[in-house]
Amino acid sequence: YKYVEINDTCVIRAPFHKLNKKYDYEIVISPKMSFGTGHHETTQLMMISMMMFDLNNKIVLDVGSGTGVLSILSSLMGAKYVFSIDIDENAKINCDENKLNNGCLNIYSLCTDISGLDNKGFDIILANINRNILLADMGVYATHLKSDGLILFSGFYEKDLDIIKAEAIINKLDYIQHFTIEDWVITTFRKHT
Repeated sequence: YKYVEINDTCVIRAPFHKLNKKYDYEIVISPKMSFGTGHHETTQLMMISMMMFDLNNKIVLDVGSGTGVLSILSSLMGAKYVFSIDIDENAKINCDENKLNNGCLNIYSLCTDISGLDNKGFDIILANINRNILLADMGVYATHLKSDGLILFSGFYEKDLDIIKAEAIINKLDYIQHFTIEDWVITTFRKHT
C-alpha cells in the first residue's frame, strides 16, 4: 500500500517505504489486521485535528486504538502518557509492536473498552469508533475527561453530527469545531464544569 501524507507535516509509512522528504512527524506502521494505516478519512481527520492542539505534557486516551497510529502521533507531539485501548487482542499486540518501532515508550496499551479503566484524569480523549458506540459510551468518556479537557470524536457521517452534538450537551461537553472529508466527520468538544 502507499504511504499517507497529512498536510505535508506528517507521514504514515510501512517499514518498506523509502522517502526523500523530511516530515515533522514520521510514523512507521507495520500493516497487519488492525485498523489504522492512515488511509481512512476518519484517521486523517483525527490527525489533522490533533495537530491543531498542544499535546505537550498531556495525558491522552486513544479509544479503539487499532494499530496505535493516533497514540504514536500523540507521543511524538509531546504527550506525557498515552493510554491505548482496544477490545481486540490482535490490535493490542500490533500497537505494542508499532510503539516500539517508533520509540514511543510512554504508550500503555490495554485490551479493554472504556469501562475497564480506573483513570478519570485524561486531558485529551481520542475516539475514532462509530456513531452507536460514541452515543452509548459518551457519558463514560465524559467522566474520564478532566474539566476543560478536549475530546475528539470521529467514525461517523455528517448526517449524524446533530445527534452527536445533542448527546454531548447532555454530558457537559461544549462544541468547538468540526471538519469533514468525503462525508466523514471529526468533531471536537471541551468539557465544562
